[in-house]
Amino acid sequence: MPSVARFNTPYTAYKTVSNILIHVVNEPPLYVKYGLFIVIAMVVACAVGGVVYYLKFRGR
Repeated sequence: MPSVARFNTPYTAYKTVSNILIHVVNEPPLYVKYGLFIVIAMVVACAVGGVVYYLKFRGR
């Protein structure tokens, strides 16, 4: 069954003879999507905490 592929522009259409395939894409969870930023934030927080701890208790 021939179908027509249409894109965002109203003037472009391409004929095809393949079957129509429907793909469903699920967005990944937030911890997967922003995992790198979460890890970086945790490392920075630990580094800042270490510096504060060192500066506070270095004289004892």
